[in-house]
Order: sequence, then structure tokens, then C-alpha cells
Amino acid sequence: MIPAEWLQRQRERRDEVEACLLGSMLMFPRTAEQIVATLAPSRFERSAHRAVADAIWDCWRRHGTVDVGHVTDALVSAGTADEVGPTGLTDLAAAAEPRPDGPLRTLDVLDRRRLLYQAAVQTMRDVVDPTSDPDDVQAGLLARLHQRQAWQDRPPIPTGQLLTMDPPTWLVDGVIPQGVSLLFGSPKSGKSYLAVSLAWAVASGAAWYGIPTMCVPVLYLVGEGLGDIRLRSEALRQVDGEHPDDMLHWWPTSLRLSDERDQARLRLEVARVGAGLLVVDTWQRFAGVKDENDAGQTTSALSVLEDLAQDGISTVVVHHRSKAAEVSARGSSVLPAAVEAAMLVERDDDAKLTRLSPHMTRRGQGFRPFTFGWQSSGPDYVLQRKATL
Repeated sequence: MIPAEWLQRQRERRDEVEACLLGSMLMFPRTAEQIVATLAPSRFERSAHRAVADAIWDCWRRHGTVDVGHVTDALVSAGTADEVGPTGLTDLAAAAEPRPDGPLRTLDVLDRRRLLYQAAVQTMRDVVDPTSDPDDVQAGLLARLHQRQAWQDRPPIPTGQLLTMDPPTWLVDGVIPQGVSLLFGSPKSGKSYLAVSLAWAVASGAAWYGIPTMCVPVLYLVGEGLGDIRLRSEALRQVDGEHPDDMLHWWPTSLRLSDERDQARLRLEVARVGAGLLVVDTWQRFAGVKDENDAGQTTSALSVLEDLAQDGISTVVVHHRSKAAEVSARGSSVLPAAVEAAMLVERDDDAKLTRLSPHMTRRGQGFRPFTFGWQSSGPDYVLQRKATL
């Protein structure tokens, strides 16, 4: 029976049959010749199906075959892509071939092109808006692209492949692993001094208090005074005699990690400087949460740092210690529970010493605590490591 007659008789399951017919043409182009010769797009009752049929027929006339990429281009050119929907062609292919195998997986590329098209259309609307800020437009595009890719999960990994993967690496050997780490302590305990010296060492490729580091560009979010950072940097430069130049970038920004647009701004800036390490100084300043004890708000702010970690970009978060008697970071327990390592900074004012000790680590057995003395250097102080306790 020719396709036109067969389609006409499928009244009770017309929608399903239309989808199967179009899906078959997408998945198995060899079936398209007979269908194109005996059926017109106008015979499809559902408007989205007619739009796809028009695109398929146009593709056939132009190229003599049916190709999902060309069909997508035809939908975009005709302005009917929105009518079909972001998963429209994938749904049709699934109707023709219920079991996803090799051919169906090729539609992943199609879906991604469709989602990119959606993001591009909205971005062009923002671009032509005379009131829009170019940085906001660029950040908005990154946010939309990230949202559209967030649903993609990594496929299951067999044990054999898992065991052949490279072992986890360290930002500071045996002390700070790659991923998200927490550096917390009481006010004036030396948290920022340690964070600045860490950023300086990693960006320079130098040892951090005698411990090898991974040399990567660093982006430092400055939340508590660029002037103070200037003095601490000058103090380090006078000790080292050199500075890391454009390997270390200081960003006095007001972004909020919990805000989607600001998350996109952060990703953009990380990409611009090619950062392998992000320092957030401090969590209170940049989290952008109304209630530090709220788990949902904290999770939202953490999400961008966890996403960056998936891309191989580590973060060290500088945070305040709880005022309660127990040793813990302030706010929701979601933050310390989500990090790879948490380090406590304590200051003994009587002895004029600062101590860095492991509070929690997911990798290895932790490190022996470090003790630092305060040494005057130029306009400020630097911390000098003393004998390990």
C-alpha cells in the first residue's frame, strides 16, 4: 500500500502514525524516496508534523536525500523550529525506532544544534536592544548555554576503564586537592594572608611553604578591600623578588554566586584568564544568600563552583568560623559537606603564631598542621612557616 493511502486509514492513531512515518524518514533515508513521491506535506494533520514534513521535502529536493542536519537548517530558515520544539525531531526518531541504538544517538548532535539555535535567537534579541549592556548579553548567552547542557549526564563507566583513569591530582601536594576546598577561621586569624600566598605560589609555579604546587593561572575574587590585597602582594613581592604577573588576576567584583547571571559572568571571566584556580575571599561576600544557614540557598551558590570543578577548575573558598563552641564553618553544613577538603586557620595572639590544620579531607589522611610566624615585609606582613607541631 502506498504511504498516502496507508496514512489516510489511520484515523484512530493518526498522530502516532504521522510521527512514525516522519521518524522513519529521518532515521532511514532510504525510505524517503517512495514517501516523498506519493505523499505531500499538507496531508499531515498536526502542525508540527507538517513543519517537519516541509523541511524533509525541501531537504530531498535540494540534496536528493534526507539528512537531519539539513532538515534542522530548513526548519530554522523557515522559522518553524520553535513550533517543532527542542526535542521534536528526537521524539520523531524515537517513534520510528523505540530502542535507542547507534542511529538514534546521532540525534544528540541535532539536539545540541537546536538548543544552540534557541540560545542564539534570544541573544540576538538582546544584542539589538539599545538598552542592553554587552557584558550582560554575553553573560546571558553563557547562562543559557549552560542551562541547556546541564541535563547531559556522563555515561556509565565500566570498572576496567575506571581503574585506568589518571589518579586524582593535587593543587598543593598532599594538602589541597583539586576541586572545591574550604579555608575557614576566625576574623584576623590569617585566612586571607594564607589565601593570597597560595594564589601567589600557584600562579608562580613556586612551592607553597616548601610544598610543590600545580602551576595554573589564578582568578582571585576580592571582597574585602583591594587596598589590603595590594599591601599583601607588595609584601610577598619583596620576599620573592618577583611576581606572577598576568598568571594572577585580582577581581574586585560584586557578583553573587547564587545568581544565574552572575554565575555566567564568573564562567566568562574564568575562561578569559584561563584560570585553573579560583579563590573566593570571602564566602559571605560572594555567596549572595540571604540566610547562610539555609541549605537550599547554599546549594544554589555552590552549584557554579561544583560545575567549574567538573571542568578541572579548582576553588578555594575563604570563610568564617562559627562562633559556637564546636570547630566548624559558619552557616549551613551543606558547604563543608560538599568540599574535597576543609582547613582550619587559628591564631594564638599571645604567641603571635597562626596554625593551619586539616579539618576534613576526602583524599588521603590529611597533613600535619603547619605553624606560621608573622614577619614584617615592606608595607605589610607575610607568614613564615615554623617547625611542624
